[in-house]
Amino acid sequence: MIRTPRQNNSLHLRCELMAEALNEAGMDKKRVMTVFDVPWSRETVKEEIWRPIQEAYLQLNSTTNLDTKQVSEVWEIINREFGEKLAFQVPPFPSVEEAINAQRKGD
Repeated sequence: MIRTPRQNNSLHLRCELMAEALNEAGMDKKRVMTVFDVPWSRETVKEEIWRPIQEAYLQLNSTTNLDTKQVSEVWEIINREFGEKLAFQVPPFPSVEEAINAQRKGD
């Protein structure tokens, strides 16, 4: 069920009021987000990791028109930064077979 216009307005008002209260209390995003345990999703990785690096490096905000070289370049930056800053190995791109199998599981 899709939320009603009234629920939508209420949600936006609550978010606005919370943003104002957080800003007034001096609670910036880095401080607040370090205390929440929020799992990653495909969209949060894309929006919070991939896209900012893509925009900084390529000055492009959409992923739809990236060529294979650009995808590889952004990937290498992400992989390097995770390795150097967090000692974390980023999983490689899946093989064609792995991608097909993952897609079938999602259907």
